[in-house]
Amino acid sequence: MLILVTELPARHGKFHARLEDGTELCKSTRQPLLDGTRELLKRGVDPQTRLVMRHEGSPVDALTATVGAAAKLTVDEGNARRTSVAGSRTRWSPRGRRPIRRRSGHLCV
Repeated sequence: MLILVTELPARHGKFHARLEDGTELCKSTRQPLLDGTRELLKRGVDPQTRLVMRHEGSPVDALTATVGAAAKLTVDEGNARRTSVAGSRTRWSPRGRRPIRRRSGHLCV
């Protein structure tokens, strides 16, 4: 399964996410892979489904994951010096720094 993302021109850092067949997942999101996978789960896609995210017009696979694994993650951009990813149970930070708070309510707009 392929998710294509396009950065919104008037909103730097926000993306539109859709499937390869044109099915819209998110009109505006800062985390298109994660929010897109949550939308796919709501639509009944098997959590074990493997997917790839690419930027529109690029042949490069930017990110890959299973729908279920990506849907459990959140991103914390609260600190200007680092971005952290947190799982549903395991917390992870790129440089092994202190654990981060989970945010809830990441929704596609």
